[in-house]
Amino acid sequence: MIPPPIKILLIESNVALGALLTEILQSSGLEVIGTATTADMAIHLLAHLQPDVVVLDADLSDRCGMNALALIHEIHPALPVILLNDQDERHYHQAALNRGAQACIRKDLSSTDLVPAVHQVHLNAQSVR
Repeated sequence: MIPPPIKILLIESNVALGALLTEILQSSGLEVIGTATTADMAIHLLAHLQPDVVVLDADLSDRCGMNALALIHEIHPALPVILLNDQDERHYHQAALNRGAQACIRKDLSSTDLVPAVHQVHLNAQSVR
């Protein structure tokens, strides 16, 4: 029996990059069940959707990604979040992990690293439940 696809909420402020990431995720057999360009829009969607994984832009227009991450975990503590950012600084990645992100990926590497990261954080979340 084929397992259901992993459901993803994609939060990306850059509409073009969001469309590209959606294409990458869906062409890999994952299901993007919602997209948002702001944290407020994402919080609204989280109230109605039940994603398995959230992919979160670190540079949103209405909140910084770290604050959005904290808000998502306040509402859904067990929901895995992958943070996408433009920074290659180790302390930033560590700060994201310390604040509850399950993975932190540079946007310029997202086309190759995102799909394996989604599978890994989903698998990790399933083993905890």
